[in-house]
Amino acid sequence: MQSEPAYTASRYFPAQIDDFRQQWYSKQLATMNETSIYNLAPQDGRVIFRFIWLRTFHHPMCVRLEHNKDGKTFLYGKELNGAGGYEPGVMIADQKVELSEHEYEAFKQKLESINFVRLPTNDRNVGGKDGSQWIFELNNNGRYHVIDRWCPKGPIQDLGRWLLDEAKLTPSDHFY
Repeated sequence: MQSEPAYTASRYFPAQIDDFRQQWYSKQLATMNETSIYNLAPQDGRVIFRFIWLRTFHHPMCVRLEHNKDGKTFLYGKELNGAGGYEPGVMIADQKVELSEHEYEAFKQKLESINFVRLPTNDRNVGGKDGSQWIFELNNNGRYHVIDRWCPKGPIQDLGRWLLDEAKLTPSDHFY
């Protein structure tokens, strides 16, 4: 009997993310060697925020921010060579960047300015066939929230771009 692939063995997301997206997103994250942050227990003040960017025809990327109880903040940026709407491919970028206290405060301000924890998980009034999924997850000392958007504009897109810039992953083209 074959064992189940890692990305289907446990849920990366809560039930608000439908089964189709659970499979799609989880496969991309498993290929990036990312674990679920949804299932993490309280972490003594640790804050974990992850942005997953799945462009239909371009490289999948994710940026994970970890702010530890010692006050240090790191960004982990990952890129695959596949396509976000298709097969993930293999890892072609896996980097770590330390953020200053000032940069972490700027990040927190961005979350507060869009009232992140009060945004609905899904915005199904907007969508399309080709484009990109933008998935943002926050686990703040065991309190979890996720939002899932298709080709967002405005402050949500600005937040994703800021994370990509800080992780040194922003592409020069195909930003959608």
